[in-house]
Amino acid sequence: MLKASDRDIFLQEFGVNATIKNKTIRVLYDSKYMKAAELKGFAGVSDLRSSILVKDEDVVGIEQGEMVEVAGMQFYVAEIMPQGDGFTEIELSEDEI
Repeated sequence: MLKASDRDIFLQEFGVNATIKNKTIRVLYDSKYMKAAELKGFAGVSDLRSSILVKDEDVVGIEQGEMVEVAGMQFYVAEIMPQGDGFTEIELSEDEI
């Protein structure tokens, strides 16, 4: 597990700015293409999934549906997933929740 100071260095080096609850924080932004396997008789489904990795202390009190601005785009918090290592992964949605 990274110490708090190491998490800060990591996000300063590799992160981008994001705005959550009118507060600017550093996050690790990820957007990946996901495709569900085709099932017999059904077409496959694909989607672009965006998420951010944040320090736990930067998102205390954040709730599903809150707005997040990152990488020049506006998202909404879809799911909050504490990682148990001082970071929390937040799945983002382009659609208001």
